[in-house]
Amino acid sequence: MGDTTTLLSTPSSGAGEDEEILLLDEDAVPTILYAHCFVGYFLTTTTVHFQSMRTTVANVWHPIGGISISELGAIHYLFRLYHEIDVDRISGGCECDNPMTVPISHVGFWVLLHDVPHGCMMVNVAKQLGNFVGVFTYYDTKGISFGYKGSMWIRGLLDVRLPLKQQKKLTMKSGSSGYVWFHPTFPPNHASRDCVTPAELEARFLQRLRSSAPLLEESSEATVYRLWSDSSEVLPGKLFTLAQGLSCWFKNLCRSKKATVAALQQRLEQLYDLPVSDAILEEIMGVKVDLNIETDREEVFWKQRERVKWLRKEDHNTQFFHSYTSHRRKVGKRYSSNRYCRRIAQSPVCPRCSQFVESVAHSIRDCSFAWEIWSLTDFRWSSGLYQYSFFDWFCWVFDHQSMQKCKEFIIFICGIWHARNKFVHEGLSQRALESPPVGPMVKINVDTAFDIVVCSSVSGVVVRDSNGHLLGSCIQLNNAIASCFAREAQAVIQGLNFACDLGCMLVILERDSLTVISKLRSNNEDLSVLCLYISEARGISRNFVLCQFVFTPRGGNVVAHRLAHFVFVNGKFCKDPKLAVADDFFFPGLNKPGNTYNRVGSNVTTVNVDQIPGLNTLGISLVRIDYAPYGENPPHTHPRGTEILVVVQGTLYVGFVTSNPENRLITKILYPGDVFVFPIGLIHFQYNVGNTPAVAFAGLSSQNAGVITIANAVFGSNPPINPDVLTKAFQLDKNVVTHLQSIF
Repeated sequence: MGDTTTLLSTPSSGAGEDEEILLLDEDAVPTILYAHCFVGYFLTTTTVHFQSMRTTVANVWHPIGGISISELGAIHYLFRLYHEIDVDRISGGCECDNPMTVPISHVGFWVLLHDVPHGCMMVNVAKQLGNFVGVFTYYDTKGISFGYKGSMWIRGLLDVRLPLKQQKKLTMKSGSSGYVWFHPTFPPNHASRDCVTPAELEARFLQRLRSSAPLLEESSEATVYRLWSDSSEVLPGKLFTLAQGLSCWFKNLCRSKKATVAALQQRLEQLYDLPVSDAILEEIMGVKVDLNIETDREEVFWKQRERVKWLRKEDHNTQFFHSYTSHRRKVGKRYSSNRYCRRIAQSPVCPRCSQFVESVAHSIRDCSFAWEIWSLTDFRWSSGLYQYSFFDWFCWVFDHQSMQKCKEFIIFICGIWHARNKFVHEGLSQRALESPPVGPMVKINVDTAFDIVVCSSVSGVVVRDSNGHLLGSCIQLNNAIASCFAREAQAVIQGLNFACDLGCMLVILERDSLTVISKLRSNNEDLSVLCLYISEARGISRNFVLCQFVFTPRGGNVVAHRLAHFVFVNGKFCKDPKLAVADDFFFPGLNKPGNTYNRVGSNVTTVNVDQIPGLNTLGISLVRIDYAPYGENPPHTHPRGTEILVVVQGTLYVGFVTSNPENRLITKILYPGDVFVFPIGLIHFQYNVGNTPAVAFAGLSSQNAGVITIANAVFGSNPPINPDVLTKAFQLDKNVVTHLQSIF
């Protein structure tokens, strides 16, 4: 019958899943109407096998409304069609091999029917259910004979743009009813495996073409038509040539799209850096529209591919998703064992020490928390082993240790890994508890607090006897301490001196600084910057009959830690009034204008407790705000203070928004000399409405009022807020939210 083109149809989606299908008896055949019927015969002298002929004609023509073929005599057959388009195709002789006439929104699938009621394993049931799911094309005749299983296979054309039907209610003539469930699947093992026709080859390729090429592109149809027309081979060869050509076209298209998006983003960044004008704003809007169009196209394309893969590979618990996940997991393990490469952590840095990249070797051997545990054991290894991988280090230990030591080694590794998992996944930090010394010993716990602004530290010392009773405690202030290690060593010296003053002879000094304790316990001469402190501490320790230096975790040094931090108020060091100087209450430079060359066109010079230490506990601070022409201090809030603003130069449009549920906007135009108050915690703003610079001063009712800029906090948080949250909260398109997050 010559080369043909497959015509697919769009199944009606009007029928709901809750509507019933009334089943008729198998022999209840309606009256035949001979409209849309043709009588024909085959131009061949060989015998025509009627069943094979019906199957071949149906597969080649693919009529939209179906076709029925019956014998009229020795060589004549009655062809009855059920749709006008099919009649026009047959009578008009429009059969051709032009793929541009083939809709590619439909794909043929096998659908497995579950829980088919007894008495419903009939051909007309299969046809009705097939037309409900899509367009019925075929049913598995051998599967009907296995009706006792309650399953039936049918094949139909499914529209990939519509959701897959899940169930359908069947009602028998007797009044009984039940639900049939649909499940796309692979062909049954006993399904017929006839020779593949050219039309079937074409349909299979077009299905693959639909799932692998962005057919929403304007140039896709022209490309397919050109590749198809240029090939003079037979149908399989033309399909192969088309596949190769589309593959190259798709790669070039992806490269051009990436280049286009990159160019648009680069142009948008350049526009943001230019002075604001109507032309610039218009061009910015145009570039944003082009970016949104490209993003929408890519999103629609990936949704189409996702839908096709879902139909082909079933639901999420399938081979496709398992294979994809397993591949990602293998890639993560291949390059690194940390959680960042497996996409379950925001940063590759170790969450415990926050210093080095996390790995198995680091978590168990190199991390400072792990090293604290190993230092309490008798396991030692050379510094060269730190370059070994975890596996090589593990093998080295087993090669050089006894079996008993190896068992202890495994126990320590399990304990360290358990503590690490508790911290990472549950946020629990396992700490040692403070305990009194054994026998006549006296325990000294020391800790320090450090203020980096004034370079001062406070040492806290606690002395207890073997019963846990407090023998004494003290707080000592240290000035001009430039190094954190120096303050740690200085605290040890002060703790030993305090124990000497109490008359203690047998002491144990505990400290949570592993570096200082290691140097004190070492017999080697210390050549670091702490050498003077270490030498002095060792000299004082000789005054005791017995003096031991022991490392303890932070959990075993809680009392001394809290005692040292007791002199800090509002997180700032409370200086002795006798040591106060004029510079503690002085700040110069508010006469100098700030740099307003930025996106918002404003600059805030803050004078709070960080600049003037004497402001601590006084509950007051000051800021100078400079505005460029048409610049603004964007909407923000001060969580810990009320603001009173006075305009010195220029004209400002100011306002604040009341709290929920009223959310009332209160605004005012301010001129030089005008004053305006912004209540604590409310969102407020200032905008320079003049074409000249403006200056304002503001006082706040807190030494550290804090500031939260709304846009920066919402769209520039670290890590960023999930775009789905912001999309729903602001009622914006997800692409707009993502773009705003990229700006901030």
